[in-house]
Amino acid sequence: MSVFTQVTPERVSSWLQLYQVGEFTSLLPISGGVQNSNYFLETSSGSWVLTLFESLDVADVQVYLDLMQRLHAAGMPVPLPCPQIDGRLFSSLVSKPAALVQRCHGKSLEEVDVKAVSQVGKCLATLHGLMQDWPGPMNPRGRAWRLATARQVIPRLRSDDVDLISWALQEDLSLPWQDLPVGGIHADLFRDNMLWQEGHISAVLDFYVAGRDAWAYDLAVCIHDWCRFVDGRLDVSRASALLKAYHAVRPLKDAEFEAWPSLLVVSALRFYLSRCFAFVQHVDEKNVLRKDPEEFRLVLNCMRANEWHESTYSLQNLIN
Repeated sequence: MSVFTQVTPERVSSWLQLYQVGEFTSLLPISGGVQNSNYFLETSSGSWVLTLFESLDVADVQVYLDLMQRLHAAGMPVPLPCPQIDGRLFSSLVSKPAALVQRCHGKSLEEVDVKAVSQVGKCLATLHGLMQDWPGPMNPRGRAWRLATARQVIPRLRSDDVDLISWALQEDLSLPWQDLPVGGIHADLFRDNMLWQEGHISAVLDFYVAGRDAWAYDLAVCIHDWCRFVDGRLDVSRASALLKAYHAVRPLKDAEFEAWPSLLVVSALRFYLSRCFAFVQHVDEKNVLRKDPEEFRLVLNCMRANEWHESTYSLQNLIN
Protein backbone atom coordinates (compact mmCIF):
# COMPACT_ATOMS: atom_id res chain seq x y z
CA MET A 1 0.00 0.00 0.00
CA SER A 2 1.45 3.40 -0.98
CA VAL A 3 -0.16 5.86 1.39
CA PHE A 4 2.67 7.96 2.74
CA THR A 5 0.48 10.20 4.92
CA GLN A 6 -2.24 8.64 7.04
CA VAL A 7 -5.42 10.61 7.65
CA THR A 8 -8.27 9.69 9.93
CA PRO A 9 -11.95 9.88 9.06
CA GLU A 10 -12.32 12.51 11.78
CA ARG A 11 -9.68 14.80 10.22
CA VAL A 12 -11.17 14.38 6.75
CA SER A 13 -14.70 15.00 7.99
CA SER A 14 -13.56 18.26 9.56
CA TRP A 15 -11.61 19.27 6.42
CA LEU A 16 -14.69 18.66 4.26
CA GLN A 17 -16.39 21.61 5.91
CA LEU A 18 -14.40 23.71 3.40
CA TYR A 19 -16.51 22.13 0.62
CA GLN A 20 -20.14 21.74 -0.31
CA VAL A 21 -20.05 18.00 -0.98
CA GLY A 22 -22.38 16.69 1.70
CA GLU A 23 -21.53 14.64 4.75
CA PHE A 24 -18.56 12.29 5.11
CA THR A 25 -19.47 8.62 4.52
CA SER A 26 -16.28 6.57 4.07
CA LEU A 27 -12.55 6.70 3.33
CA LEU A 28 -10.50 3.98 1.61
CA PRO A 29 -6.73 4.11 0.90
CA ILE A 30 -5.69 3.61 -2.74
CA SER A 31 -2.75 1.24 -3.08
CA GLY A 32 -1.53 2.09 -6.58
CA GLY A 33 0.25 5.40 -6.09
CA VAL A 34 4.02 5.87 -6.04
CA GLN A 35 4.25 9.65 -5.55
CA ASN A 36 1.24 10.97 -3.60
CA SER A 37 -1.16 9.64 -0.98
CA ASN A 38 -4.59 8.91 -2.44
CA TYR A 39 -7.91 7.87 -0.95
CA PHE A 40 -11.35 7.06 -2.31
CA LEU A 41 -13.73 9.31 -0.43
CA GLU A 42 -17.49 8.90 -0.29
CA THR A 43 -19.83 11.64 0.82
CA SER A 44 -23.59 11.93 0.85
CA SER A 45 -23.44 13.78 -2.49
CA GLY A 46 -20.96 11.67 -4.46
CA SER A 47 -17.66 9.85 -4.93
CA TRP A 48 -14.29 11.59 -4.90
CA VAL A 49 -10.56 11.04 -4.89
CA LEU A 50 -8.66 12.77 -2.10
CA THR A 51 -4.99 13.44 -2.93
CA LEU A 52 -2.34 14.60 -0.50
CA PHE A 53 0.67 15.92 -2.41
CA GLU A 54 3.81 14.56 -0.80
CA SER A 55 6.53 16.48 -2.65
CA LEU A 56 4.97 19.18 -4.83
CA ASP A 57 5.09 22.76 -3.65
CA VAL A 58 1.87 24.74 -3.53
CA ALA A 59 2.62 26.67 -6.74
CA ASP A 60 2.95 23.44 -8.75
CA VAL A 61 -0.19 21.98 -7.16
CA GLN A 62 -2.11 25.02 -8.38
CA VAL A 63 -0.62 24.71 -11.88
CA TYR A 64 -1.64 21.06 -12.21
CA LEU A 65 -5.15 21.52 -10.87
CA ASP A 66 -5.66 24.49 -13.19
CA LEU A 67 -4.51 22.29 -16.07
CA MET A 68 -7.07 19.61 -15.19
CA GLN A 69 -9.81 22.24 -15.12
CA ARG A 70 -8.68 23.56 -18.49
CA LEU A 71 -8.61 20.13 -20.14
CA HIS A 72 -11.98 19.14 -18.67
CA ALA A 73 -13.52 22.36 -20.01
CA ALA A 74 -12.08 21.54 -23.44
CA GLY A 75 -13.95 18.24 -23.47
CA MET A 76 -11.14 15.89 -22.49
CA PRO A 77 -12.12 13.02 -20.14
CA VAL A 78 -10.09 14.45 -17.26
CA PRO A 79 -11.29 14.42 -13.62
CA LEU A 80 -12.57 17.81 -12.51
CA PRO A 81 -11.07 19.29 -9.32
CA CYS A 82 -13.74 20.24 -6.83
CA PRO A 83 -13.56 23.88 -5.66
CA GLN A 84 -13.93 24.77 -2.03
CA ILE A 85 -16.57 27.21 -0.86
CA ASP A 86 -14.12 30.09 -1.31
CA GLY A 87 -13.16 28.91 -4.82
CA ARG A 88 -9.74 27.50 -3.95
CA LEU A 89 -8.84 24.13 -5.43
CA PHE A 90 -6.72 22.86 -2.53
CA SER A 91 -5.78 23.54 1.09
CA SER A 92 -3.70 21.98 3.84
CA LEU A 93 -4.64 18.65 5.39
CA VAL A 94 -2.27 17.20 8.03
CA SER A 95 0.34 19.71 6.82
CA LYS A 96 0.18 18.61 3.17
CA PRO A 97 -1.49 20.33 0.20
CA ALA A 98 -4.66 18.34 -0.45
CA ALA A 99 -7.26 18.38 -3.20
CA LEU A 100 -10.54 16.72 -3.97
CA VAL A 101 -11.35 15.63 -7.53
CA GLN A 102 -14.31 13.81 -8.96
CA ARG A 103 -13.99 10.03 -9.08
CA CYS A 104 -14.34 8.78 -12.65
CA HIS A 105 -16.03 5.56 -13.67
CA GLY A 106 -14.29 2.76 -15.53
CA LYS A 107 -11.28 0.54 -15.12
CA SER A 108 -7.82 0.16 -16.59
CA LEU A 109 -7.22 -2.30 -19.41
CA GLU A 110 -5.10 -5.37 -18.79
CA GLU A 111 -5.37 -6.78 -22.32
CA VAL A 112 -4.72 -4.23 -25.06
CA ASP A 113 -5.60 -4.60 -28.73
CA VAL A 114 -5.12 -2.53 -31.87
CA LYS A 115 -8.50 -0.83 -31.50
CA ALA A 116 -7.66 0.36 -27.99
CA VAL A 117 -4.22 1.73 -28.82
CA SER A 118 -5.65 3.64 -31.77
CA GLN A 119 -7.86 5.51 -29.31
CA VAL A 120 -4.84 6.12 -27.08
CA GLY A 121 -2.87 7.60 -29.98
CA LYS A 122 -5.69 9.94 -30.94
CA CYS A 123 -6.21 10.94 -27.29
CA LEU A 124 -2.52 11.74 -26.76
CA ALA A 125 -2.29 13.84 -29.92
CA THR A 126 -5.41 15.78 -28.92
CA LEU A 127 -3.97 16.30 -25.47
CA HIS A 128 -0.74 17.67 -26.94
CA GLY A 129 -2.70 20.12 -29.06
CA LEU A 130 -4.60 21.41 -26.03
CA MET A 131 -1.38 21.70 -24.00
CA GLN A 132 0.63 23.42 -26.73
CA ASP A 133 0.78 26.76 -24.91
CA TRP A 134 0.39 25.45 -21.36
CA PRO A 135 2.64 27.58 -19.12
CA GLY A 136 3.63 24.67 -16.92
CA PRO A 137 7.05 23.69 -15.57
CA MET A 138 9.67 21.93 -17.63
CA ASN A 139 9.43 18.15 -17.44
CA PRO A 140 10.33 17.33 -13.82
CA ARG A 141 11.77 14.01 -15.04
CA GLY A 142 13.74 15.60 -17.87
CA ARG A 143 17.43 15.32 -18.73
CA ALA A 144 18.69 17.10 -15.60
CA TRP A 145 16.67 14.73 -13.41
CA ARG A 146 17.86 11.68 -15.36
CA LEU A 147 21.51 12.65 -14.94
CA ALA A 148 21.11 13.43 -11.24
CA THR A 149 19.15 10.25 -10.52
CA ALA A 150 21.65 8.11 -12.41
CA ARG A 151 24.42 9.47 -10.18
CA GLN A 152 22.38 8.54 -7.10
CA VAL A 153 21.51 4.96 -8.08
CA ILE A 154 24.68 3.87 -9.90
CA PRO A 155 26.67 3.18 -6.71
CA ARG A 156 23.99 0.65 -5.66
CA LEU A 157 23.78 -1.25 -8.98
CA ARG A 158 25.65 -4.10 -10.61
CA SER A 159 28.31 -3.30 -13.18
CA ASP A 160 26.19 -4.52 -16.11
CA ASP A 161 23.32 -2.24 -15.05
CA VAL A 162 25.75 0.66 -14.74
CA ASP A 163 26.95 -0.03 -18.29
CA LEU A 164 23.35 -0.11 -19.50
CA ILE A 165 22.55 3.26 -17.90
CA SER A 166 25.75 4.79 -19.27
CA TRP A 167 24.84 3.66 -22.78
CA ALA A 168 21.32 5.10 -22.47
CA LEU A 169 22.63 8.40 -21.07
CA GLN A 170 24.84 8.76 -24.14
CA GLU A 171 21.70 8.48 -26.28
CA ASP A 172 20.12 11.18 -24.13
CA LEU A 173 23.09 13.51 -24.44
CA SER A 174 23.34 13.04 -28.20
CA LEU A 175 19.68 13.81 -28.91
CA PRO A 176 19.01 17.11 -30.74
CA TRP A 177 16.33 18.13 -28.26
CA GLN A 178 16.36 21.70 -29.55
CA ASP A 179 15.01 20.51 -32.93
CA LEU A 180 11.97 18.68 -31.56
CA PRO A 181 8.47 20.21 -31.26
CA VAL A 182 7.78 21.02 -27.62
CA GLY A 183 4.67 21.59 -25.53
CA GLY A 184 2.89 20.27 -22.49
CA ILE A 185 3.12 16.51 -22.02
CA HIS A 186 1.37 14.05 -19.71
CA ALA A 187 4.68 12.20 -19.17
CA ASP A 188 3.15 9.06 -17.64
CA LEU A 189 0.29 7.88 -19.86
CA PHE A 190 0.50 4.23 -18.87
CA ARG A 191 -2.44 1.87 -18.73
CA ASP A 192 -3.02 2.50 -15.02
CA ASN A 193 -3.55 6.20 -15.76
CA MET A 194 -6.41 5.65 -18.19
CA LEU A 195 -9.89 4.28 -17.47
CA TRP A 196 -12.23 2.62 -19.96
CA GLN A 197 -15.95 1.91 -20.22
CA GLU A 198 -17.64 -0.13 -22.93
CA GLY A 199 -14.57 -0.06 -25.14
CA HIS A 200 -13.96 3.70 -24.92
CA ILE A 201 -11.69 5.94 -22.86
CA SER A 202 -13.61 7.30 -19.87
CA ALA A 203 -10.82 9.09 -18.00
CA VAL A 204 -7.20 10.23 -18.29
CA LEU A 205 -5.66 10.42 -14.84
CA ASP A 206 -2.63 11.68 -12.90
CA PHE A 207 -1.21 14.85 -14.42
CA TYR A 208 1.06 15.45 -11.44
CA VAL A 209 4.32 14.78 -13.31
CA ALA A 210 3.22 16.70 -16.42
CA GLY A 211 5.61 19.28 -17.82
CA ARG A 212 6.90 20.90 -20.98
CA ASP A 213 9.06 18.66 -23.15
CA ALA A 214 9.29 17.11 -26.60
CA TRP A 215 5.95 15.69 -27.67
CA ALA A 216 7.65 12.74 -29.37
CA TYR A 217 9.25 11.83 -26.04
CA ASP A 218 5.75 11.59 -24.53
CA LEU A 219 4.71 9.44 -27.47
CA ALA A 220 7.66 7.10 -26.83
CA VAL A 221 6.64 6.82 -23.15
CA CYS A 222 3.19 5.76 -24.30
CA ILE A 223 4.55 3.16 -26.72
CA HIS A 224 6.49 1.42 -23.97
CA ASP A 225 3.46 0.55 -21.90
CA TRP A 226 0.81 0.07 -24.56
CA CYS A 227 2.77 -1.62 -27.35
CA ARG A 228 5.29 -3.95 -25.80
CA PHE A 229 5.51 -7.66 -25.07
CA VAL A 230 6.44 -8.73 -21.53
CA ASP A 231 9.94 -9.72 -22.66
CA GLY A 232 10.67 -6.14 -23.72
CA ARG A 233 10.12 -6.55 -27.47
CA LEU A 234 8.00 -4.13 -29.46
CA ASP A 235 4.58 -5.28 -30.63
CA VAL A 236 4.76 -3.87 -34.14
CA SER A 237 1.02 -4.15 -34.85
CA ARG A 238 0.00 -2.19 -31.78
CA ALA A 239 2.81 0.34 -32.17
CA SER A 240 1.86 0.97 -35.78
CA ALA A 241 -1.82 1.47 -34.88
CA LEU A 242 -1.04 3.90 -32.06
CA LEU A 243 1.45 5.92 -34.10
CA LYS A 244 -0.82 6.14 -37.16
CA ALA A 245 -3.71 7.40 -35.01
CA TYR A 246 -1.46 10.00 -33.39
CA HIS A 247 0.06 11.08 -36.71
CA ALA A 248 -3.42 11.58 -38.21
CA VAL A 249 -4.19 14.22 -35.57
CA ARG A 250 -0.74 15.81 -35.20
CA PRO A 251 1.55 15.00 -38.13
CA LEU A 252 5.05 14.18 -36.93
CA LYS A 253 8.00 16.28 -38.13
CA ASP A 254 11.21 15.15 -39.85
CA ALA A 255 13.27 15.79 -36.71
CA GLU A 256 10.96 13.48 -34.75
CA PHE A 257 11.39 10.71 -37.31
CA GLU A 258 15.17 11.00 -37.03
CA ALA A 259 15.23 11.12 -33.23
CA TRP A 260 12.70 8.34 -32.65
CA PRO A 261 15.06 5.40 -31.86
CA SER A 262 16.92 7.48 -29.28
CA LEU A 263 13.67 8.77 -27.80
CA LEU A 264 12.61 5.18 -27.19
CA VAL A 265 15.85 4.61 -25.29
CA VAL A 266 15.60 7.80 -23.23
CA SER A 267 11.95 7.29 -22.27
CA ALA A 268 12.72 3.74 -21.13
CA LEU A 269 15.70 5.06 -19.16
CA ARG A 270 13.47 7.52 -17.31
CA PHE A 271 11.29 4.74 -15.89
CA TYR A 272 14.19 2.38 -15.24
CA LEU A 273 15.89 5.09 -13.18
CA SER A 274 12.75 6.07 -11.26
CA ARG A 275 12.10 2.45 -10.32
CA CYS A 276 15.72 1.86 -9.30
CA PHE A 277 15.57 5.01 -7.20
CA ALA A 278 12.34 3.89 -5.50
CA PHE A 279 14.00 0.63 -4.47
CA VAL A 280 16.99 2.51 -3.06
CA GLN A 281 14.91 5.21 -1.36
CA HIS A 282 12.31 2.91 0.21
CA VAL A 283 14.41 -0.20 0.73
CA ASP A 284 13.11 -0.75 4.29
CA GLU A 285 9.55 0.47 3.79
CA LYS A 286 7.34 -2.55 3.24
CA ASN A 287 4.12 -0.57 2.74
CA VAL A 288 5.42 1.48 -0.20
CA LEU A 289 4.58 0.27 -3.70
CA ARG A 290 7.83 -0.16 -5.66
CA LYS A 291 7.48 -1.16 -9.28
CA ASP A 292 10.06 -3.63 -10.58
CA PRO A 293 12.93 -2.05 -12.57
CA GLU A 294 13.34 -5.35 -14.42
CA GLU A 295 10.53 -4.41 -16.83
CA PHE A 296 12.54 -1.50 -18.23
CA ARG A 297 15.88 -3.25 -17.89
CA LEU A 298 14.50 -5.76 -20.41
CA VAL A 299 13.42 -2.97 -22.75
CA LEU A 300 16.79 -1.24 -22.63
CA ASN A 301 18.67 -4.48 -23.14
CA CYS A 302 16.48 -5.29 -26.15
CA MET A 303 17.28 -1.97 -27.73
CA ARG A 304 20.96 -2.11 -26.82
CA ALA A 305 21.24 -5.56 -28.37
CA ASN A 306 19.45 -4.14 -31.44
CA GLU A 307 16.61 -6.59 -31.02
CA TRP A 308 14.34 -3.71 -31.98
CA HIS A 309 15.98 -3.65 -35.39
CA GLU A 310 15.92 -0.43 -37.41
CA SER A 311 13.51 -1.99 -39.87
CA THR A 312 11.17 -2.81 -36.98
CA TYR A 313 11.20 0.31 -34.86
CA SER A 314 11.83 2.94 -37.51
CA LEU A 315 9.07 5.52 -37.13
CA GLN A 316 8.74 5.79 -40.89
CA ASN A 317 8.14 2.07 -41.26
CA LEU A 318 5.68 1.94 -38.38
CA ILE A 319 3.52 4.76 -39.74
CA ASN A 320 3.56 3.74 -43.41
